[in-house]
Amino acid sequence: MYTSKESTQKQLEKFWEKCGFKHNVPFPELSERQDIPNPERFLVEQWYIAGIYCGKIPDLTIDNLFKYAVPKLGLVTVSIYPDKWIEGPTRWCVELKSNSNKFSMFKRVSRIRLELALFWAIWEVLKQEEI
Repeated sequence: MYTSKESTQKQLEKFWEKCGFKHNVPFPELSERQDIPNPERFLVEQWYIAGIYCGKIPDLTIDNLFKYAVPKLGLVTVSIYPDKWIEGPTRWCVELKSNSNKFSMFKRVSRIRLELALFWAIWEVLKQEEI
C-alpha cells in the first residue's frame, strides 16, 4: 500500500465511530426550550465519547490515534520507521501485528505523513475485522 491518499470526511467519521465516538444530529426544535441547559448545542451536530461531548470528531493526530484507535485493536505491536525502499521524500512505514490473535493479518502501510500511515494501517484492520 504505497499511496499518499488523504482520508475523506466520511471515512474519518466512520473510523472514529468504530473507535467509540458517537454523534447526534441537530434538533433545532430543542434549541428554543428554556428548560434545557445550553439549548444552543442542539443547533449543530456534536460528537461525544463515553458521554463526554467534544463538539467535533478528533483531529487526525498521532496523539488521538494512540489515545482512541490503537486500544481498539487489543494487544498490538506498532512499529513505525522510515521507509528506505522508496526514493523521494521520507515515507513512514507502520506495521501492526496482533499479540493476542484478535486479528491475524500483518498490516504494513507507507505514507509521507506519519499520522496518515498510522490511520490507514488501523483503518485496514478495522475494515477487515469488525473490532
